[in-house]
Amino acid sequence: MTAEGLMDSARVQSVDAIKTFRLALVKFADIAARVLSDADAEMQRMLNWLETEQQSHWCDQVQKRARTVEQCRDAVMAKKLYKTVDGGHASAVEEEKALRLAMQRLEEANVRLANVRRYAQRLQKEILLYRGQVQRFTSTITVDVPAAVAHLDNVVTALEAYTASGATETAMSAVVAGSVGTGEALPSMARPEPPVVPETPGHAHAGEVGTAEPACEEEKEATRAGSPCHGEQEKAAARAGNPCGKEQNEVP
Repeated sequence: MTAEGLMDSARVQSVDAIKTFRLALVKFADIAARVLSDADAEMQRMLNWLETEQQSHWCDQVQKRARTVEQCRDAVMAKKLYKTVDGGHASAVEEEKALRLAMQRLEEANVRLANVRRYAQRLQKEILLYRGQVQRFTSTITVDVPAAVAHLDNVVTALEAYTASGATETAMSAVVAGSVGTGEALPSMARPEPPVVPETPGHAHAGEVGTAEPACEEEKEATRAGSPCHGEQEKAAARAGNPCGKEQNEVP
């Protein structure tokens, strides 16, 4: 079979199977579209969280912790400059410990802020890469699948119409086969013709419908014998206008 033949014909065993496949295809497209939308929304939410909320938070923390460090330094300097009554310097151990802690917290805030900025840029690149990779699949879900569903609808409609016409042709074939097998003629759709009554000499008046009786005894005998009047008598009667060759008495 050629390629054109394969494209022009198909072996379909169940129209319901096509309908089931169409329903499954519609459900798949709906689920896939929702999954793609949820994934894109989640990535965009995470990117916004890094670029706005987290970056703003750690910028504020850096500023606050920097001010705390400055305060701790001032406290250390003030403690060292303060002299006791005996002329010695006061211990600044606690102030120095607070300064070291404040500096650690400031370093942590700076690291967190740098991480937020770095991961925000990286996430943005990954999102662009992801969208490029799923673009074909997204196009399939939004364009190709609806087109396939519409095509399946047309196929189902055509198959149902074909099945209906095939059932009608099968019924007509069965009627024809039955008529041929029994020897009966197919019923005609034409209007029946009115019966034609032949005219016979000796009939009643024109326009009366019925069976005509022979006009004379000889004709009756010929009818019962299965043969009409014969010979010279019939010819002479025809010439004289008397079908049986007798003289007709006038009826008063």
